[in-house]
Amino acid sequence: MNSTARNTKDLEGPGISKCKTAAILADRRNECEEISALNAKTIVSIFNLKKVDRDVYLIA
Repeated sequence: MNSTARNTKDLEGPGISKCKTAAILADRRNECEEISALNAKTIVSIFNLKKVDRDVYLIA
């Protein structure tokens, strides 16, 4: 468990809590980085949806 903590301590960005949890469970830093990147894309997509189709998004 200590080695996992060292592997994840320098990670930053969106979804970091989920990312650390996934890294601890899987004990693989690469999976953690993939999850972080996926969360970043999701956040950008939601932001763009609010910006471009604000009324549709608010109704939905």
